[in-house]
Amino acid sequence: MIITLVNSINEQHMNVLIIDDSIAIARKLNELISENKAVHILGQAQSVRQAIDMLGRLNPDVVFLDISLPDGSGMEVLIHIKKVKPEIKVIVFSNSANSFYQKKFTEQGSDYFLDKSKDFTKIPGIISSLVA
Repeated sequence: MIITLVNSINEQHMNVLIIDDSIAIARKLNELISENKAVHILGQAQSVRQAIDMLGRLNPDVVFLDISLPDGSGMEVLIHIKKVKPEIKVIVFSNSANSFYQKKFTEQGSDYFLDKSKDFTKIPGIISSLVA
């Protein structure tokens, strides 16, 4: 199931796609990100398959990416993004935020690596810096 959080896309805004199977996490991200009026949430993909489909149809500037998805790994999505649309900023946001994963995802081109258990407060600042 694909959940669309905002229906309109405005080219003058920073467009964000959330790739996470948790609706609660997507809602929390939506609340934090939507505080910045220059940001549009394109929607939420809950699996690797949905993510790749939405990346092909939408034009995100930024992707929030979970490591663990029901049908595979966020690593598959990251590799796809950096191969097809390397200009997209990728913020890995995971419960598995240890140094092993941080190193692997950074080596594959993630721009940020955040821990869901403690880094929610960093998100508004990151978004503001990407909008600027």
